[in-house]
Amino acid sequence: DGFLCNPNTGESVMRQMATDDFSIEVAINCAYRAHKRSVWSGLPAHDRASFLEAIGREVAKYEDNMARLDAFNTGVVLGMTLAIAPSLKTAFFDAASKLRDPSSSAQLHKLPGHFGNVHACRRPWGVSA
Repeated sequence: DGFLCNPNTGESVMRQMATDDFSIEVAINCAYRAHKRSVWSGLPAHDRASFLEAIGREVAKYEDNMARLDAFNTGVVLGMTLAIAPSLKTAFFDAASKLRDPSSSAQLHKLPGHFGNVHACRRPWGVSA
């Protein structure tokens, strides 16, 4: 059980967080079951985009604190972690944008599917997959 310390003062900022093996297995199993049941991919694109935007807005609330803790943890100067921190929310907003506008990504050809051809209009990649 370690602590995240301010490298400038040695002061303990917070207890380091870690996830136990059991919790990781539970999360993986839940994700697998959700994938198999198409819980995410079965939602209309606009609903998935709304969820991703909500996550982006929530993440944005913690950008400054995450950047400061990242600087403590990695030793990277604060100015750099503050500059990089917005990229997390941006990834969610970008994925939402791609879901809302299928023409924003490369059109793919028709793919054979079990119940007929599937017209793929985006590559299933990242959080929007």
